[in-house]
Amino acid sequence: MLGNNHYVGIDPGKSGAIVTISETLDVVEVLPKMPWINDRLDSNALFEFLAKAKEGCDKLFVVCEKVHSMPRDSSRAAFTFGGSYFGCLCVIDLFDIPLLLVAPQTWKKVMLRDRGKEKADSINAGRDLFPALRPQLTTKSSHGVAEAALIAAYGIKSWKGKDNGRHE
Repeated sequence: MLGNNHYVGIDPGKSGAIVTISETLDVVEVLPKMPWINDRLDSNALFEFLAKAKEGCDKLFVVCEKVHSMPRDSSRAAFTFGGSYFGCLCVIDLFDIPLLLVAPQTWKKVMLRDRGKEKADSINAGRDLFPALRPQLTTKSSHGVAEAALIAAYGIKSWKGKDNGRHE
């Protein structure tokens, strides 16, 4: 029998999202847009989301997309994006919960197997795997929710049979 463990998937970009799912792939909570205040992460909103997620389960795991700046990014955009990403990691560290950082190519290889790797493919995979999210996955801009849910589901697959500690 599965325990009452929950997995939080974080797509940390400005158009990203946060989704909590159970081991049985039931959607528990959705934050459809990363919390931002102007050009910075709203770390208090992220803290409150994780605190609520931790209360509702036996054990909480966080899976965050491991991101980096792209050559096409302006220095300001790269700095803002990096600040948000590391802000997420700092808030997660405050809870001392297991964390898995996963490169986009890694989770997409597993979760989008036999599909393309574009945002529309993530939306379609999210619709297939998470029927409860179908009403939210109707536009191209909903890719953050789909990807956060798929990142969380990747975490379930990744942590099976492991010690459930920090994996980075």
